[in-house]
Amino acid sequence: MRTYGCCYVDLIFESLKPLDGLVSELPLALGSMGYESSEHDVPNAFMCSTPGNPFWDLCLDAIEDKWHVYPYSWLMPLMEPRKAQKFQACHYLWGTFNAATCKSYFPEAYAVTYWTHTWEHVPQ
Repeated sequence: MRTYGCCYVDLIFESLKPLDGLVSELPLALGSMGYESSEHDVPNAFMCSTPGNPFWDLCLDAIEDKWHVYPYSWLMPLMEPRKAQKFQACHYLWGTFNAATCKSYFPEAYAVTYWTHTWEHVPQ
């Protein structure tokens, strides 16, 4: 992404509108887990940038400086339960799932994901 610029979008996303406008208007676009601000609200599942964007240099520097400090949960953060309940309609495994309601929470979104972190619960 740093060298060529592109978009990376996990397969678990549903596109709500073309990314063309997003990519042409912004030098960097990252996903968000919701409207509340926290260090865990930016997942690695949706990332778009222009070539040579300095953001990637910051990321590489941070990884190089602190790679041995962070636990695995820093790399794959989870939404805190209190925040997740606000968006119950978006959680696919809960009985409250409703795709239309989930999309209505984010009217300006280009994509939505129904990621549920199911791989953590697979028997070892």
